[in-house]
Amino acid sequence: MKKSLLLSLQIAMGTAALGQNLFTEDFDFSPLDSLEKTHGWERSGKNSPYNIAVTGPGLVYPGYVGSGRGNTCLITNSGEGDVLLHSFASVASGSLYLSFMFIVDSLPLTSSVGYGICFNPGDGRTNHNTQLFIKRLSHSSFYIGTRKYGSFAIPYASDTFSTGQTYLAVLKYQFVDGADNDISSLHIFQYGVPATEPPMPLVSSHDGPDFINMAFVVLSNNYAQSPSFDGVKLRIDGIRVGTSWQSSVWAMPTSVSSGNQDSRIPLSNAPNPFHNQTTIQYELPSGGWVLVELLNASGHLCGELHRGFQEAGVHHLLWERNGLPAGHYTCRLRFNNEETSHLLLLLD
Repeated sequence: MKKSLLLSLQIAMGTAALGQNLFTEDFDFSPLDSLEKTHGWERSGKNSPYNIAVTGPGLVYPGYVGSGRGNTCLITNSGEGDVLLHSFASVASGSLYLSFMFIVDSLPLTSSVGYGICFNPGDGRTNHNTQLFIKRLSHSSFYIGTRKYGSFAIPYASDTFSTGQTYLAVLKYQFVDGADNDISSLHIFQYGVPATEPPMPLVSSHDGPDFINMAFVVLSNNYAQSPSFDGVKLRIDGIRVGTSWQSSVWAMPTSVSSGNQDSRIPLSNAPNPFHNQTTIQYELPSGGWVLVELLNASGHLCGELHRGFQEAGVHHLLWERNGLPAGHYTCRLRFNNEETSHLLLLLD
């Protein structure tokens, strides 16, 4: 009995150590002029002509599980570019890791300081945080830093990095008990993939208020950034979000796929994020009984959009705010004996 109990505890501890993979993006689809409104990526902000694109080939970093899979995200635009978000199951405790490969191909004089990837909480507001900041040193070199909260100074590492070199980056947001104690940190590697998290990050930041949770990965190409990141050519690939080093840095692409590809019922909404109303779309493989519900971030039911029989094909449902507070919501669809869900962000 004692041996059985010990084994159960060891299994539970092992599962906790491995954590959970929440999102994987290898851009394993055809090149695109704009990533917006495809594969679960939604735009927030201005609808400018400066898009985040997908191009080939994918980045290569020997030993990383996301290396050489699919294509890569390309950030190379000017002015008020896009900001794209992809949701994942929100995390409000412990630690959250974001690993990815990146390469800076060019840094013209107009590219002083900026970022291309970060987290955003699911509280209905734009609070980009834990960014990979790139600060131009010369046309071929740059500094790297990260920041927890937007109104505070960006701490940079003293190391210098080079254009034309593919790096592996791991951003981490750690929820710490108490007020204003959470920590954003960053690891950068130019060769090798550590099996466990190194004890000391390259740079860290704890200044500013804490966030209630994290629920989105953000890709940004100069939208509302000051100073400007205008003219940079930056590629990002092999994105993984997890609640541990293992479930992010070592997460195989089979664990979670973008665009809800594991379900027979594609479920999405547009726009997302949204202010007053959004249209939910889904496609049924055959006729059957359908229930569409909306739940808040605590999992409480907010209402039903549909209950009853529907024919096969594409269906649209309009959801209006009707006084609900800003925040993170889940659309849950039940079809016959199947269930799928999709995350939505309601803004102020």
